[in-house]
Amino acid sequence: MTRPLRFDPQVLLAVQLECDVPDLGFYADMVLALTRRVLLNINIDELICNLEKVVTIECDDKSLVRLVRVLLEGEHVEYTVRVYELMKTNGWGSRFEIDEYVAKVLRRGLKRFGKEEMVDGVDQ
Repeated sequence: MTRPLRFDPQVLLAVQLECDVPDLGFYADMVLALTRRVLLNINIDELICNLEKVVTIECDDKSLVRLVRVLLEGEHVEYTVRVYELMKTNGWGSRFEIDEYVAKVLRRGLKRFGKEEMVDGVDQ
């Protein structure tokens, strides 16, 4: 009989914070798990706060679109906006070329959330 693997999300977050460049795929997986209520003892706010504490994120990382999509699918308006602001702070659209797919996903999500004023800024 196999036992399900148990882990402490706080340990996972601590390990992730030790990395110079965060693995956005890790964050997407954690948000998805939290959205599905798998992990009850940490919350998405704490996860996004930890991501904001990191000096830099890779805006050309394919995991970025996963994170944005998971936030949008979970209807996490505030967190989507915070990640978008973090992307802009880290050079999305200036240092990094705007990925059209990420921009499309963001535009649709922000429109759905009624954040029309932010939609125009996605392409700039």
